[in-house]
Amino acid sequence: MVEPTAEGKSNLVDPEEEVKGNWAKAIDLPEVPVSTGEEGEDTIFKIRTKLYRVKDGQWKERGSGDLKLLRDKKTRQIRLLMRQEKTLKIVANHYLMDKPYCDLIPMAGSDKALMWVANDCSEGKAAEEKLAARFQTVDLMNNFKENFNKGRDFNHFLKAGEESKLVMAPVIVEKKEEVTEKKEEPKKEEKPKEAAPEPKKEEAKKQ
Repeated sequence: MVEPTAEGKSNLVDPEEEVKGNWAKAIDLPEVPVSTGEEGEDTIFKIRTKLYRVKDGQWKERGSGDLKLLRDKKTRQIRLLMRQEKTLKIVANHYLMDKPYCDLIPMAGSDKALMWVANDCSEGKAAEEKLAARFQTVDLMNNFKENFNKGRDFNHFLKAGEESKLVMAPVIVEKKEEVTEKKEEPKKEEKPKEAAPEPKKEEAKKQ
């Protein structure tokens, strides 16, 4: 039972009562471009793979995603970069360097995987890491191996100043998906239909 107040009015809120408030129009904030760190580089190779790293004496998975070889537009140096799919977290980031680094070796127990040692910077500071990549097919693994070794040789000749031996790999143009919002067309207001005129009553004939 609802008890009345001192003024004799009920504590119940009328659901039909108009709620008054300051309903200001929402402000549209401008989109802020996010830097990936790859703006000054060209993609010259890309392949999907699963990456592993030795941690605490054991191989541990770092994630799956696209592994890229990027060439700096100014210095022309080539580095390897891989991000986890969905999260885009960097799991491998290092330049292709001379031996003993970046020397691809078949991984024991798999004919579709290669391992190598790199001066990796994926976690901010450079650290010597043992990495491995596993591919879906042997052909994909061999394709990676060929392009990886070409990139390593390119950096070697670049550092040595042997310009005549540099072979510039073609640039891969990556398609960027544009997300556009579909604007709903305003509904046309339907005018109420006019009632059909009532038929005129015939006047009674005068007798």
